[in-house]
Amino acid sequence: MAKNYNSKKVIVKNRKGNDVALLNPNQRGRKYATELREGIRYTNMAQPKVDNDGVVQQLTKGQRAYRAGYLQARQDNADAYNYKNDKPAYEKHKEKMRKFWASRKNNGGC
Repeated sequence: MAKNYNSKKVIVKNRKGNDVALLNPNQRGRKYATELREGIRYTNMAQPKVDNDGVVQQLTKGQRAYRAGYLQARQDNADAYNYKNDKPAYEKHKEKMRKFWASRKNNGGC
């Protein structure tokens, strides 16, 4: 079961009269991270998406790539902001990532 991305969703009615949840970028990022972690698609209402036969939809390679790119772009923008504004968290994050990648190199990679 997917986690509730955030309790404050904006719910509107579309042209057909159906309720549609609109997500802000933070909520969308959480949704994409959950989808990547679990490998299945979710609606904006945090319900698994199913096809016409009732089978839960799995993420395709393209969908995985899009979601990973979206999350990476958000991280890159956060890093740029922190660097520009001299945030101490930026250096801590970079040091953590350096250690992570160094340990992967020493252990033979993926």
